[in-house]
Amino acid sequence: MADHNRRFGDISAQIVEINLHIGSPDLISPPIQLRHVVKIQLLAKLPSAKPLNPSFFIFPCLEASGLEGEQAEMFGSPGRMSGLVLRCAQWLFAAVSIGFMVTAPGFFNSTAFCYLIASMGLQILWSFGLACLDLHALRMKKSLRNSVLLCLFAIGDWVVSTLSLAAASSSAGVAILYSRDLDYCRSPPYISCSKIEISVAFAFISWFLLGLSSLVTFWLLGTV
Repeated sequence: MADHNRRFGDISAQIVEINLHIGSPDLISPPIQLRHVVKIQLLAKLPSAKPLNPSFFIFPCLEASGLEGEQAEMFGSPGRMSGLVLRCAQWLFAAVSIGFMVTAPGFFNSTAFCYLIASMGLQILWSFGLACLDLHALRMKKSLRNSVLLCLFAIGDWVVSTLSLAAASSSAGVAILYSRDLDYCRSPPYISCSKIEISVAFAFISWFLLGLSSLVTFWLLGTV
């Protein structure tokens, strides 16, 4: 009987301490208090829930093999050295394309060639601006893995690459027409077909690099 009273006194002391902690002014019946004590003790012993990483369900193979960190090192990612090199190559090839087209006599007689110059000029502005942004991110050691930035990059890349592809394709068609069908390369108005063809080739290379950046950005946008 004495042992029972002593154990009941220990339980009552725990109940009083818990009620004082939660600020309850009244004590409830001992049987219900005992259940509350056991419940609180069990909750206190439960481990804290750890939030699940959504990428585990999207990329289970990479997570299981410990390669999920390679997503940040994907070639051409914004804010990385590979992304800076890719952007610089884009505007450099576009500039070379404009240079060869401008030096070709009689290029202004074709709307497609003028459109190519305008499209490559837009690509130079876009790629050079993003190259400066990548350089700033590298110097300041900042990450560009932001959903808003990646969305803007993806939309801009797709728009500019579509315009570049259209300009390069139309210019290639006109260049074939001039060189093979109309024979303007060896007869009046003596258009420099070789320079035009080189310009179109560099335009296609620049478009390919920009398309690669757009695919990488679109892929990273799905992982953010």
